[in-house]
Amino acid sequence: MFGKKKKEESDSGDGPEEEKDGVKEEADNSGRTLSIGRLIADVEGLEEELKEAKENRDMSKDEKEQAGEIKKEKEINELKSKIKEIERFNKFAVGRELKMIELKKRIMKLEELNKKLKN
Repeated sequence: MFGKKKKEESDSGDGPEEEKDGVKEEADNSGRTLSIGRLIADVEGLEEELKEAKENRDMSKDEKEQAGEIKKEKEINELKSKIKEIERFNKFAVGRELKMIELKKRIMKLEELNKKLKN
């Protein structure tokens, strides 16, 4: 049984069938021999390639996540910088407004003094 059997026609009619070492092989019309064992090995190889591709895709996701985190950190730093700039401007603007209030009070006092001097 594990040796070569005489070639027989397969049920599919594609070509003769023979059995080598317990594995059926079938010759197609072009004379090439298709081995079920070889096909299984090819499928297993493709499954392994698919698994590796998925792992690489997952690594790419991790790299993308790291890039996203770096981008977020950069945006946070930019926002912190803008906040500092706004705080600096606010301090300046409030200081200016306080100075304007002080100057207006002084002007009012001087105008009152001027009125008194004219009378």
